[in-house]
Amino acid sequence: MQCAGCGTELADGALLCPGCGRVVQSGNQAGQSSVGERMSKKDFGELPGIKFYLNEIRSGAVFLYISAGVTFLASTGVFHFMDGFRVTLLDAVLILALGIWLQFGKSRIASILILVVGMTGMILGILQMGVVRGYLIPIVGVMETIATFKYQKLWKQYQKTGEVPDGAVRGFKIF
Repeated sequence: MQCAGCGTELADGALLCPGCGRVVQSGNQAGQSSVGERMSKKDFGELPGIKFYLNEIRSGAVFLYISAGVTFLASTGVFHFMDGFRVTLLDAVLILALGIWLQFGKSRIASILILVVGMTGMILGILQMGVVRGYLIPIVGVMETIATFKYQKLWKQYQKTGEVPDGAVRGFKIF
């Protein structure tokens, strides 16, 4: 069977065209209502453009897990390179919780909180030590805010119209 949109050869039982991301209609699906033909959020996540945003979100969460580990070790005094920079176990737990919320919730609120927590930590570091430290978490916060907002926007657009948005199929635009 071939995709009606782009002509790509489809595997038996395929729900999405790997070439254009179009929802495949088999003979028994053609008579169903448009709601029944909609793909799940998991299938939506398999589209090429959406995969980029999901990978970005996952990468940011992994960075936060590593940051939480480093912060935990610094709070226990294991890392001496952070002497003078006050970190607590609460900081590590907060970073870990935000990473989990980001990865599994793909939450815009979590991404904004990451940005706010990162900026707050960086500003406090500058005030405490007079040196810019902790600038990676705000950078990750910006990237995750962009990724979560784009992902949620495309998903809501698909839910509203039932049509796969162009940005979900063709690729991505950061800005």
